[in-house]
Amino acid sequence: MRTVCILVTLALLASTALPASASPAEDVAFGIGEYNHNKTSGWVFERLMTLKVGDKCYAKLADKANAALGKLAGDARYVERYATAITGDDWEHIEQQGANNKEANRALVDKAIDAFRPKFHVTVNLAGDDCDAGSNALWLKYTSSTLLSLVKYPPKSKQMTVTITATSGIKGLKAEVGKDGSSLVVTGSADIEPVAWSDTIANTLKRVSSNN
Repeated sequence: MRTVCILVTLALLASTALPASASPAEDVAFGIGEYNHNKTSGWVFERLMTLKVGDKCYAKLADKANAALGKLAGDARYVERYATAITGDDWEHIEQQGANNKEANRALVDKAIDAFRPKFHVTVNLAGDDCDAGSNALWLKYTSSTLLSLVKYPPKSKQMTVTITATSGIKGLKAEVGKDGSSLVVTGSADIEPVAWSDTIANTLKRVSSNN
């Protein structure tokens, strides 16, 4: 009888086990969606943006008290605007159209973002476990400026893979675009703000843009 009771207890514990906790990236994605009051922006961050940062940094990014979450929410919107320039579809507008069709609208956006994944991705690299999550953090400024420049100067190739690296111990900023115009590598100082760095990024993208 005792054995039966133990087995029943174990079965009950297994059936009531807590779900796995969200990953740091999922926490940030949720926060971005909350910040922008939509599902679209969170999906954009999850599928089209990768932050290669340490655990302490990710914890800061998910904290609403830090400016970084709002900056990343703005970046997600820049990606949405870039996608509109490339595809002609306004994902947030589609999500919000018709109050009675919310789930159907979100299904359309979900599918559209997945279809866009082979055409765009941005990766941000930061060394170390911690990071500056303030509004003046150079890595955040590089990311926002690069994405805004893409909105202004979308590539002729209609494809773009972006890699942004902020590194300590170097000076200045370099922006290099691939020969086929479908990749951009930005490497800049994490400590000392370079002179005219945003112009460097914009001018590099102009050379391969359909708007030039």
